[in-house]
Amino acid sequence: HQLNEEFIAFSVRRGDKYEIEHVKNANLNLYLLQAAKVMDQHFARGGGPPPKIFVATDDCSVLQDFRFHRPSWTFVSECDRQTVPDMGFALSDMPSWTKDQTDAHFRKFFVELYALAISKFYIGVSTTNVAWWAYFMRPNRWSFKLIDLGDDRAMKRVNYW
Repeated sequence: HQLNEEFIAFSVRRGDKYEIEHVKNANLNLYLLQAAKVMDQHFARGGGPPPKIFVATDDCSVLQDFRFHRPSWTFVSECDRQTVPDMGFALSDMPSWTKDQTDAHFRKFFVELYALAISKFYIGVSTTNVAWWAYFMRPNRWSFKLIDLGDDRAMKRVNYW
């Protein structure tokens, strides 16, 4: 993905979250608004291009939406490397996966988890375990925002962990 410089990472969970847990999908615009704030606060661009944004997701269709709404931003993802993009993770599908499908899923997952951990700033939601794993793998608590928790007071409670 040529992420040689500092970058932002998004984690977007779709799939079976609503069906199983009745968790509504976060509005993708919230990611974009938060990223714009982060760029202004944490990236010294000096008029240069915005930082790349790595998108970890189980639903590759979100990339098209991000790219449509911010055509001047560069979004990269493991989805770009798939011949058949994921359209949402469903735990109930796993028992029927072949070994190759299972290997491909976990290969993508661990690359995404690593990118979430090493990005300069991470933006995600609290309703997925991936967010919490990435949270505890990150070196700086200030560099992490869960957009579904709302205000900064909620994030301060998270930071007490």
